[in-house]
Order: sequence, then C-alpha cells, then structure tokens
Amino acid sequence: MPAREDQPSRRDPRQRGLRLAPASGDVVPSRPRKPRPERDEMPSDEDVERFGSAVRTCPECGKEVFDDAEICYHCGCAFEGTTEGTTKSARWVVATVIVVIIAFAVALLWGVF
Repeated sequence: MPAREDQPSRRDPRQRGLRLAPASGDVVPSRPRKPRPERDEMPSDEDVERFGSAVRTCPECGKEVFDDAEICYHCGCAFEGTTEGTTKSARWVVATVIVVIIAFAVALLWGVF
C-alpha cells in the first residue's frame, strides 16, 4: 500500500524525526538534553540517629548488646521477634512434616504398608 502524503514514509527516517549519520563517519554532537533534577542520596539526621549505632540496650539488665543479637549475653533475656530467615525456615519444616504425615496416612488406608 503506497504511503499517503500526510503520513511519513517508513523508509525515510528524516520524515519520522530521526537524524541520519553523516556519510563521512564524523562524530556528531548529541541533541541537548534537559538537566536532571538533583536527588538527595544522603541519609536524614533521623535515620543516622536511628541506625547509626550497632548496639542496643537490654530491657532487663540495661547493658549494651549488639543490635542483631536475639538474646542478651549478659542476662539471657530474649528480645522480641525473630529473624526473618528463622521464621521462614521453621514454617517450611512444619509444612514438610504435615505433608509427609498425610502421605503416610493415605498409604496406610490404601494398604501399601
């Protein structure tokens, strides 16, 4: 189907708003771009205060322990919450045990054992 006059030709890139590379192979400067807005990548003062220390205070004995400790090594107090990996692995183990028990029960009903 021939191209109409009001539509750009698919073969002529100049009509579509594209630039042609020079035949001589010279480097042509790129089009001017809009300046990007500057982003503030630095942490806020609140974040520095909140996450700046690597220790926390035990609620039982008041001594400082590392912030990733689950149990105070001075008094043995367990901190609230567990790490994410421990919770996920415990759920995986429980789900696996349940599936094995169900499979064993079905095998008993069918007379396999």
